[in-house]
Amino acid sequence: MATHLTSPGAVGEFRRSDLGSLGLPVRLPRPVLLNSGRIVAEGIARPAITEPGLAARVTELTGVNVDALRIPTRIFEYQLRNCDDVLVRDAESGLPLIIRRDGEVVVSFDIPATQAFQFIDSERPFYTYIPGFNIQRVPTRVRRPLSNIVEALHSRRDADLVGKYRALPLTNFEFVVLLLNTIMTVGQEGRVRVLP
Repeated sequence: MATHLTSPGAVGEFRRSDLGSLGLPVRLPRPVLLNSGRIVAEGIARPAITEPGLAARVTELTGVNVDALRIPTRIFEYQLRNCDDVLVRDAESGLPLIIRRDGEVVVSFDIPATQAFQFIDSERPFYTYIPGFNIQRVPTRVRRPLSNIVEALHSRRDADLVGKYRALPLTNFEFVVLLLNTIMTVGQEGRVRVLP
């Protein structure tokens, strides 16, 4: 259930969410405030993390320099206050993307729009080898996760999963979820699983 909030002097409407409402098995450690105000920019955003420690931690987790990432999204209007701490902003326009306000994390861009990334299947995907399996009956959005589950079930348990995950190309949506999770779990790195 989403809670709609408005605060004095704020532009837009805020909805509290842990991203579970996106229809994917994703849950943040605690809810964030999603801004859904007027759209002020649309297209490819280049996230710039303003805190050096956070940027280093995200680079360590992903194995990718964050400055090289681009995400397709819509950025919403957001009025900054003196007490706001801008954690991530768009490098091109300078618009705030992720803000910390009074202990709350506010996301001021459209997270579902980052799922626009599409995997390109290989010439002969693994599921074509399964007798009687019709991939056309599986929705497009769950084909890749289904592939990952089957691969995980058949992989060796002593493998370095973190190392193998780093070798995969990071999708825009995964980057956003990982970034939000990292922001909320600073200081708890050893106790929190980033991606189940």
